[in-house]
Amino acid sequence: MKISIVTIVRNNREYIADAVQSVLEQDYPHIEHVIVDGLSTDGTVEYLQSCERRPGTLISEADTGIYNALNKGLKLATGDFVGFVHSDDYLDSSTTISQIAAQLQQSGADMIYGDLEYVQAENPTQVVRYWQSGDFHPKIMLGGWMPPHPTVFVRRSLLAKHGYYREDMKIAADYEWMLRYIHFAQVHPTYLPQVICKMRLGGTSNKNLKNLIRKTREDLLSWRLNGKRFRGYIAIVGKNLSKVQQFWRRRAGE
Repeated sequence: MKISIVTIVRNNREYIADAVQSVLEQDYPHIEHVIVDGLSTDGTVEYLQSCERRPGTLISEADTGIYNALNKGLKLATGDFVGFVHSDDYLDSSTTISQIAAQLQQSGADMIYGDLEYVQAENPTQVVRYWQSGDFHPKIMLGGWMPPHPTVFVRRSLLAKHGYYREDMKIAADYEWMLRYIHFAQVHPTYLPQVICKMRLGGTSNKNLKNLIRKTREDLLSWRLNGKRFRGYIAIVGKNLSKVQQFWRRRAGE
């Protein structure tokens, strides 16, 4: 089983090394690393060209936004499954991908997800939020549940059937994509009960009040696009309330 990992980046020389190194250190041999750069000017491209990397592809060109860049990466990927390690993130351990592959082979699932830790940008050993996903069951998304997008790996052949990220959305296309796949297309995922990656705080969706408002509107649009406008209001309330417990929850042993 070949697994593709897509990383998109623009002017993030400070943290891209952690993302790349976490992929490089994986003990699973069949990994392709696709890196899509958005014409960085801070030395990111020069670093990527000079550093040791997993076999894969590196491109640097203009894009029209985050989801345009993500779609480019998905279309360049050639693996059986594909997922993301964003430039602010890094995989939790050197065995993460091998454990993902083992779970996919055992379950025969078309999608997998796990847990996510939010960490301080300058001190990634400091966990701020722990997103423990829990098991999937049908209709769970109606109550606001969703898996952490950075932990999701999907069978690449499904992209042609169910589509890519909507590029007319600016913040919540990942939520619409997961809603479309898991709830409406009923691509039932398997859960790997462990932290898959760590994410530094400071993402686009939570950057300021304006972005939070836009994200909520796009979350509601995600339901309306599929003819479930009223259900969307209930789901979004539940989705936001579920985040509260993430601030005091920690994984076992911490």
